[in-house]
Amino acid sequence: MTPGTKEPDRTLPGWTAAYQWASSNAKSIKRNQKVFVASESLQNMDLKTAVRMQQDQFQRASWESFDQYKESRNSVWSLTVEDNRIDCNCPVYMKSNICKHPLAMEIRLSISEPPAQAKTVPLGEKRKRGRPISAPFLLLKKSAWLFN
Repeated sequence: MTPGTKEPDRTLPGWTAAYQWASSNAKSIKRNQKVFVASESLQNMDLKTAVRMQQDQFQRASWESFDQYKESRNSVWSLTVEDNRIDCNCPVYMKSNICKHPLAMEIRLSISEPPAQAKTVPLGEKRKRGRPISAPFLLLKKSAWLFN
């Protein structure tokens, strides 16, 4: 977080993950001020059915084991949209107050635009470690090739 603000820093890897997730065909359902999104663990079930089951289980608190609770909790993420602020209930957001889901929803709703560098990584790939290679070296090699 930057000093004097309550907003966490939006890093380039976070923007890259959010842009890739926003560009993918991730399933989502909007109800009132909430947007429900299927997590990666939800593969075989329909999103509407999963949302209904999760809400029903949370209202009745009907889990037979902690593993069943964990599976239910991690099947669907809930994003709350209020006044251009988006909150998520995924574990990453709960820990660091920022994750790819709110950033991706901001991109989808045209609230904010990701930096150009976030769009350079091909979809489905991760950003390579380390500092990006700068362009002047390419110009030096090209100019050396022209003079030889």
